[in-house]
Amino acid sequence: MRFGVDYYPEQWPKSRWDQDIRLMREAGVNTVRLGEFAWSIFEPEEGRFEFGLFDEVIEKLAGAGIAVILGTPTATPPALLVAKDPTVLLVRQDGRRVSFGGRREYCFSHQGYRGHSLRVVRALADHYGHDPRIIGWQIDNELGHEGSDQCFCEICRHEFANWLKRKYGTLDALNEALGAVFWNQTYSAWDQIPLPWPTIGQHNPLLRLEHRRFAASQVTSFLKMQVEVLRQRTSGQFVTHNFIQPGPAIDQPAMARELDIVGFDNYPVWGESSEAPEAWQPALALDFARGFANRPFWIIEQLIGAQGWDVLGYLPRPGQARLWAAQALGHGAEALIFFRWRSAVFGTEEFCHGVLNHDASPGRRYEEFKAIGKLVKEFEQLAVPGSAGTPEAGRVAFGWWPDNLWAWQIQPQSRSFSFQREFDRFYQAFFALGAEIDLLPDDRLWQGRKLVVLPVPMLMRQEQREALRAFVERGGVVVAGFRVGVKDESNRVVESALPGGLEDVFGVKVDDYEALDARQTVNLHLANGDVGAGSVWCDYLLPITAEVLAVYAGGARPGLGAVTINRFGKGLAYYVGTALDEKTFSFIAKEAMLRAGLEPFVLPPGVEVRRLALASRSGLPVYMVMNHKPDEVAVNVPGYGEVVGEPYGVQFVGA
Repeated sequence: MRFGVDYYPEQWPKSRWDQDIRLMREAGVNTVRLGEFAWSIFEPEEGRFEFGLFDEVIEKLAGAGIAVILGTPTATPPALLVAKDPTVLLVRQDGRRVSFGGRREYCFSHQGYRGHSLRVVRALADHYGHDPRIIGWQIDNELGHEGSDQCFCEICRHEFANWLKRKYGTLDALNEALGAVFWNQTYSAWDQIPLPWPTIGQHNPLLRLEHRRFAASQVTSFLKMQVEVLRQRTSGQFVTHNFIQPGPAIDQPAMARELDIVGFDNYPVWGESSEAPEAWQPALALDFARGFANRPFWIIEQLIGAQGWDVLGYLPRPGQARLWAAQALGHGAEALIFFRWRSAVFGTEEFCHGVLNHDASPGRRYEEFKAIGKLVKEFEQLAVPGSAGTPEAGRVAFGWWPDNLWAWQIQPQSRSFSFQREFDRFYQAFFALGAEIDLLPDDRLWQGRKLVVLPVPMLMRQEQREALRAFVERGGVVVAGFRVGVKDESNRVVESALPGGLEDVFGVKVDDYEALDARQTVNLHLANGDVGAGSVWCDYLLPITAEVLAVYAGGARPGLGAVTINRFGKGLAYYVGTALDEKTFSFIAKEAMLRAGLEPFVLPPGVEVRRLALASRSGLPVYMVMNHKPDEVAVNVPGYGEVVGEPYGVQFVGA
């Protein structure tokens, strides 16, 4: 397995390098990432390249047995490039061009910037592309992060129109899809089409969605452009990129398909975080990364200390960095690269604490880092790196596709709605039952699964509806959140009764619906006699063939269904018509798992149990038990009985 750090030798005197490398080796480091922000070091003048600094440090690292991942430095364009052509800079939705001085401030559609990027990537590939000391390449850095995924400049307007022309072919087809007769929005020329700049009211919902699709395609093509150069000019080296969680216009599944290895930046806390996350929160982010990858993934940046730019928040307690590292391994990571080696003494990230302190002293974080190195070796002996211990059929599959996220962001419909919060609500319910969860794009969602969960699947393409229908008919169990199938691929409300085209599968008709604000909740009466609560939204369900598991005891339509289950073909379909409280959701999730033939086991709050691939000597699985709480917690591990987890502890049961 790969264990290492992100290293910035250009930020420190050369006299320090030998000591840094010695300390790395003592901690067990075998890999570093270099160079992702060093464009001006590699190319001090346009067309003139210098590799001496990095050649020297790569040679020293190799002498210590440390391999290198080299970053393409396109996330931070040089000042001289921007001064020569300020139009490379991104334009915000309000029409204001951003300033030089941050990162990722460029326009993805700007052909000039793409040309500059190609020049530096080609030069790096020609110099390092056959160097055995370089094991791989990282493209750019966190593409699309921090609001850099959408540009609203004139170049983008022109490219957007061309993109629409390629997709729709004719203006008549585009106008039909838009429903352009509404508000007299019919276009008679491609150059009439605006970007969704500020206007009176709101732009057409499909125009807004198509702009996000376009913007995401520009990010993906920028990544693909660099990948193709590296594939042509290198040998024996992988290509990766370090993702963050989903954003307004980034298509991670499409980007992941271009890569050899999917990378992910794992920060359980950052900036103004005032407390540690619940165990399920970083787990969800890691499951996203594994879902994009469809194979083992790498952590390219892993937190070791407190993080922040202008404001610091939660300080990880002793043992928590090791705990979060173990959690990443348990969710499928086969490499842990920590950000960063030494805390910076200048620049925006002065307060992003590294393995070493600002004074370069190897303090508490360094000792914990060494302990993590030992954990990695222990884990490597107990599990196939990157593997999940439970077969696919035994894991719960969550569906996620960018179009649905973007459609909700464009029209949230309830002032209290947050797509992330509703997704979290579903994930947390199944996580608390010990479920291993795969977060998957729709093209890998349905095969070999028993239970599929679809949090608030408002926008669904026809093939997605057909796939859901076929899955349930042949014996699968589906749990879907409210607003099922309201929109089609064109972001238009379907003309059929809701849930659109799936009334027979769910056995209900949505008779009415209501948005709730943050102050409103509605009581529920459950079929088992319990009382629950709903919030955010109410789909009032009229059962046709479905069994009602919960009814509304309040709201606009008391007595109608809030949660239902329906037998369709050989399978079952649950409809969750409101944002359920935790207890009620736990009841529904547990019942769904049991009916799908999966075995839930209730975990104490803050405890996580991951099954590893290796079987123990007794024939039982080996489990990794993680306690995310500051106190001892007892948990019953299947086949082993009660195990006591130490505060922030990690232990292997059955090893």
